[in-house]
Amino acid sequence: MVSDVPGTTRDAIDIPVTLDCDGVKLPVTLIDTAGMRRQKQIDTVVEFFSLSRSKNAIKRADLVLFMIDATDPCTTQDRRIGHVVVEECKPCIILANKWDLAEGAKAPDVEARIRAEMPFMNHAPVLLLSVLKGFNVKQISHRLLHVREQMGVSVPTAVFNQFLQDILARTPPPSTGLKRFKVFYGTMKGGPPPKFILFVNKRSLCPHNYLQFLENQIRDAFYPEAGLPILIELRERESHQGEGASGIRRAAAGAKHRRESDYQSEQRRITRRKGLRNG
Repeated sequence: MVSDVPGTTRDAIDIPVTLDCDGVKLPVTLIDTAGMRRQKQIDTVVEFFSLSRSKNAIKRADLVLFMIDATDPCTTQDRRIGHVVVEECKPCIILANKWDLAEGAKAPDVEARIRAEMPFMNHAPVLLLSVLKGFNVKQISHRLLHVREQMGVSVPTAVFNQFLQDILARTPPPSTGLKRFKVFYGTMKGGPPPKFILFVNKRSLCPHNYLQFLENQIRDAFYPEAGLPILIELRERESHQGEGASGIRRAAAGAKHRRESDYQSEQRRITRRKGLRNG
């Protein structure tokens, strides 16, 4: 049953297909979710469970194609669904459909509105399309292929730390009171979604906006235009580890000093023994 009335589809339906993207075969399973109407319009048990199944579909998806209406983007329900996508840490591409009906609207203005009203989804690329007219529909498969490739990207520790040094030198963390947030080094733990661990002096010193800045920089550098969420975990180094190379040098110097002190004491004992024998 097909209709342009929101809420017609009741179940989330799995549809296995193979997409042809410039000769590359891309096997995917499309989950056609139930249309989500605004919360105040959910007045039946069937619609309640349709909404619940749609949320479950988001949870088990590898990638979310978030379809919104280009003529009326960023409704309360759109923002609610967007929050579910972000909370589940799912890669996402925003598809603004019915672009052919958005008379007088300009593409930059529509995207700017989406960014302004759903800033929590700024990482998701926006694709304007018209399913009815076929405008930009083929671009979806190109985006899917790009996201699949990006999901397999692994960042070597040496490369990531060189990147961190450059970012920290160019845009150092702001000072908060008497202490400054410091990042000693970092490493990629796994993915998808990509997760990075930063070893720092104190987590509480990191401003939220600076953590968001690092997330955006990592995404732009290693996962451009993929809509991938970036997870960053801050870990405080133990005090004895926090000394770093200087602590190791001090420990080595202390050990050398003790060896020299023991050697001098032994030499004094030998000298005293010789003096007693000669006397």
